Amino acid sequence: MTSPNLEMEILALTLIRESERPVGSSRLAEAFNESGIHVAEATAGRFLRSLDKQGLTLIPRPKQGRVVTELGEQRLEELRATLRAQENGANLVRAASTNDLSELLDILVVRRAVESEGARLAAENASDEELGEIARQAAGHRDAVDAGATPNRDSSTLFHRTVAAATHNRILESMAHLLIEPANPNLTSVLEEVSLNSQVVSEQADDHAELAAALLRRDADLAGHLMHQHIGHLIDAVRIYLETSGSDLDGSTAARAAH
Repeated sequence: MTSPNLEMEILALTLIRESERPVGSSRLAEAFNESGIHVAEATAGRFLRSLDKQGLTLIPRPKQGRVVTELGEQRLEELRATLRAQENGANLVRAASTNDLSELLDILVVRRAVESEGARLAAENASDEELGEIARQAAGHRDAVDAGATPNRDSSTLFHRTVAAATHNRILESMAHLLIEPANPNLTSVLEEVSLNSQVVSEQADDHAELAAALLRRDADLAGHLMHQHIGHLIDAVRIYLETSGSDLDGSTAARAAH
């Protein structure tokens, strides 16, 4: 959600910069209200004075309209960049929350790119303790499959989260976590169903074991290649699922996935 103060600053500075007549409290309050930000005229007046105090605007001569200072111009560009970043982040969250399995396929394609680079970075940056934990998780996954048990639905997610955290790259880790764990829980369930129906559980366990071994050897190129290959296997399974099940998550599909 965009901060109201951010929107108010952008609106006020833009209005002052582009207006051909002086912008006072009455006009600014009107502009705020037209944009859905409901404030009193007195509040708009205080907001204008705060811009003056910050050096973002000034009144060159008495009875002359405010102008945006050079500092104000810089501030406006920074605010617009922040707003674009917030909008891009919101768009990514919406994409990761999709109910359309064909869009889940798109998410996996992006995951493949992000996590492949993440595996390379983890091989270079992870601590020995982090690599040991990745290896333990991969072994636990393999043991569960060998015992004929269905692995815990969170085990694969945890493995990928742990690899992402081991990159020590905050931006990549945040991106990976968003893509790994879609905000719509039905998608996680359907992804599990795709794996089970496609009989790729054992293949996934093998992939995790090979990847963990490459990370322990700190072989960055091999780790990146194996992660790319691993998510590629899942993409292939989703494509097969789409060919037989349709692309929308309807109630029956979601209900099956929940059990």
